[in-house]
Amino acid sequence: RALQAVHSAGLFAALHRLWLPDAVLLRMPDALAAFDDEGRRPPLDPRLLEEERFRGGDCGRFRHRRGLHGLPRGYSVVVAPYGPMGGRAPAWRCSIVSRLMRSDHLISAKVRSFGQLDCGRDVLHTLWQQGLAVAASGTLARKFRYVDVGASLGDCSLAAAALLPWGALSAVAFDADSRVIGLLREAAQMNGLSGGRANDSSLVARLALLGDEADLRKPADIEVDEHIGVVVADGESGPRGARLASRVPRSTLDAELAGFTADADVDVLSIHGNGFFESAVLRGAGALLAGGRIRCVLVTCGAVDGCEAMAALLQQRGYRTEESLDWVLASPASLLEATGGDVCGPGLVSASVARLDL
Repeated sequence: RALQAVHSAGLFAALHRLWLPDAVLLRMPDALAAFDDEGRRPPLDPRLLEEERFRGGDCGRFRHRRGLHGLPRGYSVVVAPYGPMGGRAPAWRCSIVSRLMRSDHLISAKVRSFGQLDCGRDVLHTLWQQGLAVAASGTLARKFRYVDVGASLGDCSLAAAALLPWGALSAVAFDADSRVIGLLREAAQMNGLSGGRANDSSLVARLALLGDEADLRKPADIEVDEHIGVVVADGESGPRGARLASRVPRSTLDAELAGFTADADVDVLSIHGNGFFESAVLRGAGALLAGGRIRCVLVTCGAVDGCEAMAALLQQRGYRTEESLDWVLASPASLLEATGGDVCGPGLVSASVARLDL
């Protein structure tokens, strides 16, 4: 009862704001490690953790999981990349800065406590494989285009910046929680991902409640669980917990990505909708999907619809699908037939326009 009284009085929240670092340095590959009930183990192919890029070079004087209280916030903190800049071999980002909430926000707590990026295993594995394919090509026809829906604090987007060669990424991240979008924009600035130079990787964070065309006529009223993010839209049922009401702009992926895809396809789209928004987001990307403009889709199986319904929706739009635990992976069937590649496999990387030296 005493602890409940203290919590109700807001003392814990005040202490969080006072003492917890609002940014943490994460070094590679430690940020990609995972913990389970049996102890620490790599979530990906063990070869990732053994790659030469993670075993050589100077990654600066700051240790992994270092809180950045009072330290400079420019991406000089992120330190120089592994590998020569402008040389024949690609350079890689050896660490990132994650911008966090000073509260008991679930993802902030996980990153702060364990030094792990909160990004799905299949998304990380796909980005790693695509990054290796880009590096092997020596040059890239264009920036690698990644779209992160339900981004929260941007763990998957930041992982993409580290798993793609330095300067090769162009990412757009969406979330309907204004709290995390503000922090993600700061993280992009702190990590040198603001796109100030043509040869830099870039990350743009957008506030939007994504859905389908029918949703555009509805008021964009949402409820946010202060620990996990957006859980309810338009009064629909969701998990119970502390709620913060908000109203955000509505849109569709077709509308939001019209400029982003004007001259090239999306290489990877990942959707994490807390189990409630996945189907609507996919329906709102109907034109992109029908045209085969998204080379790899990774979407969580909705708590309402399940994996089968998500796969059926993609198959109806000409995609070949695979299920992996609570994710559905999909690629255009016509592209797979033309390339002989696998669903979301590294052979889908395009290299057909102007050169981009890595």
